[in-house]
Amino acid sequence: MTDRFTPAAQRIGAPVFDLLAEIADTQTAATPYRAAMTKLGGLLGGELAGRFPLRGSTVCVAFTVEDADFLARGLIGAIEAAGGLVNLACFWNRRDNPYDIDWLDIAPIVQEYIEPLPPKLDHLIVLKSIISGTCVVRTNLLRLLDEADPETIHIAAPVMLEGAERRLAESFSSELVASFDFVSFAIDTEITPEGIIKPGIGGEIYDRLGLGGITKKNAVMPALVEERMAGSTG
Repeated sequence: MTDRFTPAAQRIGAPVFDLLAEIADTQTAATPYRAAMTKLGGLLGGELAGRFPLRGSTVCVAFTVEDADFLARGLIGAIEAAGGLVNLACFWNRRDNPYDIDWLDIAPIVQEYIEPLPPKLDHLIVLKSIISGTCVVRTNLLRLLDEADPETIHIAAPVMLEGAERRLAESFSSELVASFDFVSFAIDTEITPEGIIKPGIGGEIYDRLGLGGITKKNAVMPALVEERMAGSTG
């Protein structure tokens, strides 16, 4: 089990080990699961803040709707505590694979909330609860590259499937890949025929968070987005 933990997790130690065990436990109920994801987001943000000088830096944090109120909220809190100036990009993705072929797995954006990005973007953080295939990350990253030219692109997730870094890199130019920085706490190698990573995050993130599954989650309006929208009009 200890082989799955990254150097970042090893540095933090028990706090991250305990949280990873909690989300991997299929008996963890939605409320404590949400709390654990929020704390993991904070630890990911703290890891980035420890490696990069964020005070006064412009930072866009990009995430999917299901991660908004938990993982993303925790990470944003840590980035802002370190002095980063944060803009948000939230995406509602639909997962499609019409021909049941791995390389045709796609994740079109059905709705988005993107705050105006600064002319100079120092850091783009693409955040996800778990990265196995790369279609969601690739889709959302390509969308944001239409809006900005970030200095550094951070791909962040508590858990990744082995090989995710390579698979994502294959979708982009070597020049862009040179700006990639990956941060995670666990690298897993086992995946079931149903696409569930073991031990991973204990199953499908939508169900674990109590959002009603892969279809119903796209009807959710995150409280985080509502708060930011209210703040921008207040």
